[in-house]
Amino acid sequence: MAARESRMSATLALVLLSLSLSACVLVVGEGGDDPTRDRRRDSVRRDADRTSYVSSSREVTLRQRVAADLAADPLLSGQQLTVTVAGPEVTLHGAVDGMEAFARAVAIASGTEGVERVVSRLVVTVR
Repeated sequence: MAARESRMSATLALVLLSLSLSACVLVVGEGGDDPTRDRRRDSVRRDADRTSYVSSSREVTLRQRVAADLAADPLLSGQQLTVTVAGPEVTLHGAVDGMEAFARAVAIASGTEGVERVVSRLVVTVR
């Protein structure tokens, strides 16, 4: 049990270090895979700004790039991950097997050019 906690602490430290070096912000939410909730939240926020919002080609390109990079990673290729983008903010949804996969997913997303903020709605299964 102590070895597992030590490994989780080391992985979390690695995630935080990689985020600080990439100038991204990681927001850990309630977890789960609910992109609809995020779209509703974003819609309310945008309505409050009294601006209409249409996905830009830049956002579509950014989402495709992050999703392709996640799928190409051997550790993450079998995971069910979904990527949503709002401006320079990327939100990761789904479930990953362990802290290493979590750290890798966040590092890949935060290391993508054009990403300024990563929001994690990932559920981590620790075995």
